[in-house]
Amino acid sequence: MKLNWLKLKEIKLPRRRNLFLVCSVLLLLVSIVISAALYIKYGRKAMAASGSCDAGGENCTISGSGSFDLVEGQYENSNLTIDGSTVSLWGPHHFKNLTIKNNAVVTHQILISVNDYDDTTWALSANGQRKIVDLTIDDELIFQTGGTINVDGKGYAGAGEDDQRLTPDCGDKNIPFHCGYGDGFGGGGNNDSYDEWTRGAGGSYGGKGGEGVHYNGGYAGWAKAPYGNLTSDITTAQPGSGGGAALRHRHNSRSPGAAGGGRIHIVTGTISTDGTTSNYISAKGASVSTADCSWWAMCGGSGSGGSIYIRLTSYGSESNFDVSVAGGRSDVVATMAGAPGVATVRGFNNSEGKQLKVNADGGAGGYDDADRYSGCGGGGGRVLIEVKVNYSIKKVLEPLERGGVKYDPADQNTNFDPYSLRLNDKILVNLYAVRLDSSTIIKDSILREANTYLGNIYCEPIPASISDGGTYDATSGTVTWPAVSDSTHTFTYQCKVRI
Repeated sequence: MKLNWLKLKEIKLPRRRNLFLVCSVLLLLVSIVISAALYIKYGRKAMAASGSCDAGGENCTISGSGSFDLVEGQYENSNLTIDGSTVSLWGPHHFKNLTIKNNAVVTHQILISVNDYDDTTWALSANGQRKIVDLTIDDELIFQTGGTINVDGKGYAGAGEDDQRLTPDCGDKNIPFHCGYGDGFGGGGNNDSYDEWTRGAGGSYGGKGGEGVHYNGGYAGWAKAPYGNLTSDITTAQPGSGGGAALRHRHNSRSPGAAGGGRIHIVTGTISTDGTTSNYISAKGASVSTADCSWWAMCGGSGSGGSIYIRLTSYGSESNFDVSVAGGRSDVVATMAGAPGVATVRGFNNSEGKQLKVNADGGAGGYDDADRYSGCGGGGGRVLIEVKVNYSIKKVLEPLERGGVKYDPADQNTNFDPYSLRLNDKILVNLYAVRLDSSTIIKDSILREANTYLGNIYCEPIPASISDGGTYDATSGTVTWPAVSDSTHTFTYQCKVRI
């Protein structure tokens, strides 16, 4: 019997086609399911945050779970809300109010050697100076539902993290991360020619980092002295320094140091929090974990804390909030800790249950029971918090004498307008000042007026009448008072109108 192959092919072809279609549909469905799962797990995190403002530009919002770079001049003088986003600030910013909520983070980019600072003098470049949280807020800085300002580990790099430099007295210079100092004025080190089983020193800033250790030689003395002096001048705000590297030569095991904390400078009316988190404002040094060190490795040192300056300017601005410039730490609370940093608080009133928590501790260091030897803790950073309320003064004039006739409140015929000066008028000047602090010096410019007939006239202060030890300077035309101890005060003097 002769087979007809053409008919067989005609019969099989539709079946193959159907099978192909079914398989294609199944593959498409599987692809859709996998794509949806990946989007749910990763896609939302990858979505960039975005910003927008209302029609008038007064109220602006940055939202989305991604990141956002906020450059100078963007959303300036607005009421800005950051909702769930990570926002990196570049340069100074000025807002009416700033709200950080739903686990949003305000930060700055990490400093990078050479690009952001000189790797010999440690001077910040123009780009490095822009990497700072520099905020001026007219009214209120608000933290809600986990919002924070955090620049932990964004200061000078640890040894081996970045452009590693090797010290001249190191033994084997062919091994990466070997005998290196961390970056910054207080970079922790590891510079001994005996290069086996050495642990890096912690970075220093406000406090000295842990000294660095030989496995069988005790403390090595590789930590540098504290440096800097934080004031209200933003140029004094320094990044924290990086920790030193470590190596166990024979096992070729090595570990870099960790970076120091970043820089924060805030001037705001007040700060309010909802109590949902701690360390609302943080510039801690990064830590080196023993988990990052291979078996029997000597671990690098942790970074020092960075710098935080906060000035509160509104009356009654004290509130509950936490700040931290703690040094980085190892996994083990033991010896080789960094020293505490410098924390200064001026004018903060802890009355009415208001509480300020400041952490400038040095980081811990030590070794664990599994023969992983952790590096030394970083020193604490520097923090300065001031309540320096913007005072206000109201100037009120009262009539005393006109045309040789003394003013009598009971006699309306003797009354005159002291704000319209006439020659030989005698006037009482009252300055009602509120929200003064102990360093406020008051200066008042004397009254002057252009008279149609007499030309320029002025009211010359009578020195004997100036209250509270004030003095008159005829050259500058000002009356000056020294600072007083009370926050509400009235300054007075009498003056007589002259040509």
